[in-house]
Amino acid sequence: MKKIYILIIAFFYAIACFSQMKGKINLAGTKWECKIEKDCVNVYKFLTDTTFEFYSCEMEETYYGEYYFENNFLMIYEKGSYEPSDYYEQKLFKVCIKDNYLQRLSLSYMEKGKWVKSKFVFDDTYKYMKVK
Repeated sequence: MKKIYILIIAFFYAIACFSQMKGKINLAGTKWECKIEKDCVNVYKFLTDTTFEFYSCEMEETYYGEYYFENNFLMIYEKGSYEPSDYYEQKLFKVCIKDNYLQRLSLSYMEKGKWVKSKFVFDDTYKYMKVK
């Protein structure tokens, strides 16, 4: 029953996102923040029309990568970290842009040269609000 509820919520988010995004949105030069806890804020900075940096307050690391639009969704391809790491895995986030916030919908990992969708479910209360 819980899985059905999650699928229904994901479906409505997808419909809402699809109706909000009518094409490519210019994100270059924008900054988006998500408050995780007191004194802990995750930050996306879209540097150009294809590149970004992401600061994770939980990991205390900055990650970098590329982004693009696919089927009216923002796809964030996290390539790596500026810090040396033995545990880092490349990630692909499917993101909805709605009003003035970003909402992560799904996560995929690279396995044997292909993206494989994770079963991880994002908490929909964490939204990245546009601040710049």
